[in-house]
Amino acid sequence: TGITLQAHVAEIRIDEAEDGELQAIVGATYRLHNPGNSLEVVGLRVAPGESLSHTRPNGSQDPVMTAGGQPLLLEADGAGGYSVQVQLDADERLTLLLSYRIDLDAVLPTVYYAPSVLNRWPGNVSLRVDVFVPKSVSPESWTKIEPDTWTYALADEPENSHLKWLYDSSIPDLAFVFQFVAPTVWAGIHAGEQATAGGAAAGDYKYLGDLYQTVFMAPKADGAVRDRFYAQALAAYSSAL
Repeated sequence: TGITLQAHVAEIRIDEAEDGELQAIVGATYRLHNPGNSLEVVGLRVAPGESLSHTRPNGSQDPVMTAGGQPLLLEADGAGGYSVQVQLDADERLTLLLSYRIDLDAVLPTVYYAPSVLNRWPGNVSLRVDVFVPKSVSPESWTKIEPDTWTYALADEPENSHLKWLYDSSIPDLAFVFQFVAPTVWAGIHAGEQATAGGAAAGDYKYLGDLYQTVFMAPKADGAVRDRFYAQALAAYSSAL
């Protein structure tokens, strides 16, 4: 097919559901163009990534896609993904929007977004990834942001921190990662650190050590995060002794 992908924009919002679970709400936009002189049809596949198996989009188990604002029928392909065909007339431009939700870890929420598969499209693809973080997620609780080319966006939403990555003509091979300590866990750590700042009973230090341990034992903790919170847990337990 001669259809090209001109741009991809991913908007990821960290949200707390009514049941208290943390979620990432993803809206992924794909801008297609048919530069040819005749109608073109392209088959698309939505492939599950590391987190898509835990998706709860719009209260269902299926992602939702629209083309030019009109809903498309995504068909399960038997391999955990979905397929759909779209057509573009000569010189037509079409915007696809894929939306879904991902449940996040209750201790160390981690958002992965890996659009490098889009490098299979011919030509250059402009990329923008936005992550909106509510004020309840303190910047002090952020444990990882990759790649390090991110910047703060303008404060167009005062209730959120807004991080962004921009790439004019290429998509990096590495995944975008945003990780933080869950607000309830971080609040406990902050309170524990304040309670033990000037010396405290052994039980207070143990309580703080237990919280640090909860973080470094979280499934999503990697080497750097694990080492950091292990050292802090060890220090708290040593103070308790």
